[in-house]
Amino acid sequence: MSNGCSLTCSCRPSRLPEAAARAEAEAAVTAAVAAVGECAECLRCDELPEGLRPALPAAYTAAIETLLANSGFTSAYVAEADFGPLPQPAEGEEAAGEAAPAGDGCIGLRYVAASQDFVVGKQLPYGKGVSLAAADRCEPVKVPNVLLEPKIEFLKRPRFGAYACVPVTNPMDGSVMAVLAADTLIDGAELADSDVATMVALAEALGKVHAAGVAKMQAELLEKLQASPPKVGEYV
Repeated sequence: MSNGCSLTCSCRPSRLPEAAARAEAEAAVTAAVAAVGECAECLRCDELPEGLRPALPAAYTAAIETLLANSGFTSAYVAEADFGPLPQPAEGEEAAGEAAPAGDGCIGLRYVAASQDFVVGKQLPYGKGVSLAAADRCEPVKVPNVLLEPKIEFLKRPRFGAYACVPVTNPMDGSVMAVLAADTLIDGAELADSDVATMVALAEALGKVHAAGVAKMQAELLEKLQASPPKVGEYV
């Protein structure tokens, strides 16, 4: 007979409750993310005429609330990307840091939804902050200590904490539409890998909302055109 303890004996606490709780928490996050991805409203689409673009959707707000409820982040926000010709240094002028590639790209971010109202409406121009790197490289950016990152742009006074951002991309063509970002500047807590993973999942859900919404609007426009074809010389 073995003198060893079984996994469930009193001298060795069972890990089953801990594992069950972790699995339950992960299932809750998955369900919350899926709910965001099923939002009926779609995101802004530059390819659609101005009059057909929907107002700011509930999907942004749902993603922010879900992220804060299922991670260590204390503030979260969404910034939509503006595109155009990338600024180039004038002739004879040296560019600070890395030179911008020639051609079009993300020239700035506009904060359109946030857990803190003062953030909405602010803009981040090209060459400022670290959020644009997520759009340029199409990959997550994580800053463990914002006070040690000289490129960080504080929207208010500098404070200790962590920061992360991920691009929101169109799953059809991979184009970047927005950036989902968050920080822990309220309590200065460290970030876990699971926090960034939750953010990535939510960004993917927002991308799916965009693709589904645009497809729906295009189908409705096509149906409208088929029902009442425009006459020669008439604008759609």
